[in-house]
Amino acid sequence: MKHLPLEILAMFRKKTADEIIELTAKYNNDKRIYKRLEDLYNNLYKICDIMEEKTGKDEGEVFSELDRLPKIFVVDTEEIRYEIDEDTLMTAAQVKPYYTPAETNALIYWTINNTRDNLKKDMDTNDSTGDCGLSQFSSLYPLQKLGLKVTINNIGNIDKKLGRHAFGTVTIPTLVGNVVVNRQYLIDCTYSQFFHLDRCVPNMYNPNGRKPDAGYFIKGYKDEEYFVSNMIAYGFCEATEKNLKKYFYGMYLSGFEKENVEEAKLTFNNINISNIVNNIQESFSYSEEEFKEWGYNLDIVNSGYHK
Repeated sequence: MKHLPLEILAMFRKKTADEIIELTAKYNNDKRIYKRLEDLYNNLYKICDIMEEKTGKDEGEVFSELDRLPKIFVVDTEEIRYEIDEDTLMTAAQVKPYYTPAETNALIYWTINNTRDNLKKDMDTNDSTGDCGLSQFSSLYPLQKLGLKVTINNIGNIDKKLGRHAFGTVTIPTLVGNVVVNRQYLIDCTYSQFFHLDRCVPNMYNPNGRKPDAGYFIKGYKDEEYFVSNMIAYGFCEATEKNLKKYFYGMYLSGFEKENVEEAKLTFNNINISNIVNNIQESFSYSEEEFKEWGYNLDIVNSGYHK
């Protein structure tokens, strides 16, 4: 393909992009369309990289156009809208030494619903790219105000080459039988941004340092796909070391060049994620005043988002 003149490459680029637009409109979880879209995106990156090499011009505007399309995930998933008992939420929305399991669930469910509502005010499509800080503050700050312990985390604290992605955890003392158990939950309502098909194909690798997103590394692995599907759907998981490993796995590998991925897998196995999450923390990127000014909600009692 490298020998083709620019006008032919441009024609192929347009034809490929047009077919992506057409098939995306028809997708509806059709596996044949999914496979065709996967091939098309892979070819599009190849065409654009060749054109960029020939002209010295960034072909990013092609993908900017496609970014406006509804996003297709590499796993079969859909965000869940939680139904919450209002009375349970009201009893949970206060400082307490411990919470019942129902109250714990109500707090987690409310903060997921509310954060997703806040995010929708800032999103044109179902792409939450760049909204991780907003999600982090929206989901954790109201719980912190109840006196609950939260961790304010960033993936860059695991390895600087991974870039920046904000997330966090909350620990809720929960009465289980006659024992109070400190249950820690990881919350991330923007996790889905790393699992869009268009950024999870082989030709995302290029000599300029571009790499596939996390979804590329979990495709075809049932346990990992199952975890990712649930994490995107529910917005949270219990922060066990096993779950934290699954949460970070694809994101960690996405920080390495193709030839170093296998070595990175071995390195990752030896990282104590729980230790990093609980002991290396940052500050929120936003304030309550900013959120109120922008029209975002942080009020559990008067939110109206419990239904």
